[in-house]
Amino acid sequence: MKQQILTFTFAVTTILFFSLSSASQTQAQSTHDRGFDIDIDPIVFALNGFSFHGGYIAGAYRFDLGVFGLDIPEWLHGNEDFDSSFIGAGWKVDRFFKGYADGFFAGVDGGVSRITVTHTAADVDKDRIQYMLGLRGGYRWNTGLGNLFVTPWIGLGYTLNAKDVEIEGDIFESSSLTPFPTVHIGWRF
Repeated sequence: MKQQILTFTFAVTTILFFSLSSASQTQAQSTHDRGFDIDIDPIVFALNGFSFHGGYIAGAYRFDLGVFGLDIPEWLHGNEDFDSSFIGAGWKVDRFFKGYADGFFAGVDGGVSRITVTHTAADVDKDRIQYMLGLRGGYRWNTGLGNLFVTPWIGLGYTLNAKDVEIEGDIFESSSLTPFPTVHIGWRF
């Protein structure tokens, strides 16, 4: 398990290093394509959560900071007799293949969140902090309606400290790998 964590961390760090090291060259070629944007995840809002992100665009790169939270439905976490929720903050670095912020992209992300697991019958909570690194890819569609954009994407996150939670003798099973498909909607300034 420790070897898997080190291998995954090395892979993500290598991708991030090479992406950022070539950013200065791309920025020099595309200095006119800089700006800021904001976006939300309407799927998370529909599930009674929140997701707000702010990004800085520099040529082919987008740097993002965001905050998010969600009451995770049982059908999603798969653990009967438990409720689960989280709140956290994260970052993303994406590289657009066209050389500017439109079309297909690939990137890395990371974050920290506080997850709360509640045993519903005993009404007992346990909190823990999770650290996650991941890879993601998607497509940013600049709609032509002002500066409105839509970004469907999918990510695969690896929780560095995932472990099962025991409450009142029952186990809430955790997974270290988390697929995350979604759509963001935003506005570029």
